[in-house]
Amino acid sequence: MRMYVSAPQFYVRPHNTDWLYNRLLTRLTEFNPDLDVYLQQSFLSSLAVNLRKSVEIVRYRYRLPLPVSLLTGQESHFSRSDVRRAKPDFIYGQAPTNLHTIPLLFNCGPTYPGVLRQAGESEAFIARDIRIKRECSARATLIASHSRSNLDNLTELMPDQVAKMRCLPFFLPYLKALPEEDVIRKFSTTDRLQCLFVGREARRKGLPEVLAAFQELAAIFPSRLHLKIVTNFADGAVEIPNHPDIQLLGETSRDDVQRLLEGSHFLIVPSHFESYGWIYLEAMAAGCITIGAAGPTQQEILAAGRGGLPIGPDPAKIRDTLTGFLLHPETMLPQALAGSRHCRAEYFPDSVAKRFAELGREAVAIFETSGNRKR
Repeated sequence: MRMYVSAPQFYVRPHNTDWLYNRLLTRLTEFNPDLDVYLQQSFLSSLAVNLRKSVEIVRYRYRLPLPVSLLTGQESHFSRSDVRRAKPDFIYGQAPTNLHTIPLLFNCGPTYPGVLRQAGESEAFIARDIRIKRECSARATLIASHSRSNLDNLTELMPDQVAKMRCLPFFLPYLKALPEEDVIRKFSTTDRLQCLFVGREARRKGLPEVLAAFQELAAIFPSRLHLKIVTNFADGAVEIPNHPDIQLLGETSRDDVQRLLEGSHFLIVPSHFESYGWIYLEAMAAGCITIGAAGPTQQEILAAGRGGLPIGPDPAKIRDTLTGFLLHPETMLPQALAGSRHCRAEYFPDSVAKRFAELGREAVAIFETSGNRKR
């Protein structure tokens, strides 16, 4: 089964998470050989996406009153010749405005008007965003979103499309589990707990609150905790106390972060806001007890406390949670193992690759039983 992915060949922001994620989807075949992924190969379509993204960057950077119609969106004008060359069974990603002859698994994220208003977006921008999602969803065979909480939001925006909606977690091919015997070995020594904070935007990720809780705990439990900090302070400086048990590492590679997670007892990233939270999945897979954000998607990822602990940026709650583990160290290993098993069952790449194939087959079946024929 061949899946066509509408990702441009190049991007004006080469480190953009969404673009890099779509390029990663070619690795689905490694975990499900029945699924063949074809990435868009049209130069003109790629150029059009980049021009619209450039307009968006200029608008935000210089606060120019450019028409919102010039901005990027979840609809796109596909290259018909590129799609014909690919011969896909279904399309995944954006919804083409000029192609209705192939089953479409439309990837749709949530829209939170209150959050957009706080970010300074106009009512026209918000209305356009919702309108485009409704139009794309109406054209879609199925609608995929990365979490059930996202689907709750989309249900409010377009209740008439709820029958099409499916949950499809992020595909993270690099996600690997630390063997359980290694997790057990890690938690056999808890006299000095290794804690880790990871996040480029240290303020949004809750570093000031983590430091406040850590300093209180260090006074009560001297030398029981050690905190490593991985950040480049992308959203502003945070004063790091001169403390022997606090270590600032700066920005590190993904491989280094993986090694740090495998050697840590706790990941503490209680963000003020997270759109998803890949680092929580990486931490649970590595056998870390994960203290994270408290948003609806993070509640889902962390299984409302059964996998990780969605506490949020509250220094008192962080302090009290860690105090409980310090006073009752026998509770640490069961929590770490529960998180690892939850992550393996729901989010590992083999499970997600299987889900992609299932939804592709379902989209094809629905398309064909509706009297449509691929052309």
